[in-house]
Amino acid sequence: MKNKKDLLVRTITGFCLMLVLLPSVYFGGLYFLIVSIILSVIGTYELMNMFYKKHNNLKTMRYIMPIFSGLTVVSFYCGINYSMNSIMFIPYIIGIIFAMAFGIFKDGAESNDILSCITSITYGGLLLACAVSVEYLPIIKNEGYEVAHITGRLFIYLYSIVACTDMFAYLFGCKFGKHRLCEKISPKKSVEGAVAGLVLGSFVGTILGVVLKVVPIYAIENMTNKVLMIILLYIVSMIISATVQIGDLVASKLKRSYEIKDYGFIFPGHGGVMDRFDSLIFSGALFFVIMQIVYLFL
Repeated sequence: MKNKKDLLVRTITGFCLMLVLLPSVYFGGLYFLIVSIILSVIGTYELMNMFYKKHNNLKTMRYIMPIFSGLTVVSFYCGINYSMNSIMFIPYIIGIIFAMAFGIFKDGAESNDILSCITSITYGGLLLACAVSVEYLPIIKNEGYEVAHITGRLFIYLYSIVACTDMFAYLFGCKFGKHRLCEKISPKKSVEGAVAGLVLGSFVGTILGVVLKVVPIYAIENMTNKVLMIILLYIVSMIISATVQIGDLVASKLKRSYEIKDYGFIFPGHGGVMDRFDSLIFSGALFFVIMQIVYLFL
């Protein structure tokens, strides 16, 4: 009975999340920015609150570092949408300087206190800012290659890989999982589930990437080059999918180290922001970096 109740709560929460997140991705702009800021602030607070359990000096910093994370999200939005690249890392850097100053001038502060602050603003601020900024990135275009206007198509492609990797890893792990992947970190994860999530999550992402015209496949006339482009898209999808699972394991490792079940409780049945979006943060940040490299050669 308890499992059915938990599943019902988790399903209802997931549905409510979709009602908020899907419109924000579709409409983009300030709507998506506001949602991103809220997630960043809460996520950073969850991390700081976790560290506070073993580092009592962070009592006040729990409320200060999330501000710098939220500002980092804003700076990335301005940098991409208004060609203000010079300001993108300013809040993050100031946040780190503030954390170091705290470690120097706060009586009783230790090096671990500084590292906790830097980890929180990096994880919940910088990496999350990179991940959500995928929403604003332009797609790759060739001359004469026209595409329908779909806001955030790169983000939709990214999140399809995240969601499908998690889903297939869970389903195949429950059905066929026999060999533990990282038993000390996450006892329920299996090698079979991880492989299924990697292969099938990448496959779905590649299909959606072609459908959404994430890469200019339709503008390529040579069939061999089309196939090569699709293969390249699948390889990139696999890299993202692998990072999805790494991000999940990193989050689990932190929770196990600090002996907590969930980072927060804002999403009943799911936990906190960092519980729900840990995979997206790592994979999204990596995808953001990949796209920046691609743009250098365009």
